[in-house]
Amino acid sequence: MARIDWSKDRDRRRLREQGADPILGDVILPGRPNQRPGKAALRAELAAATQKITREIKCCCGHSGVAVIPAAWAGKTLRCTVCGRAAN
Repeated sequence: MARIDWSKDRDRRRLREQGADPILGDVILPGRPNQRPGKAALRAELAAATQKITREIKCCCGHSGVAVIPAAWAGKTLRCTVCGRAAN
């Protein structure tokens, strides 16, 4: 019984399915396909996106307060709820 080199077989099958153009007669093996991120990475990404930031807001009219805002709003200017002007 002959031994089969399974790595060559996999490479041939991959080239047949995904295709590759030879350059100057060289065989080009395609790179690894993009791996799907794991659950832990997706959960960490979700936690970072939904993270809350506590920010102290001071208005020029004298009002101040502490607000909990999403991390996505970190660079946005907020408005005073009393006078409606932009607050820092």
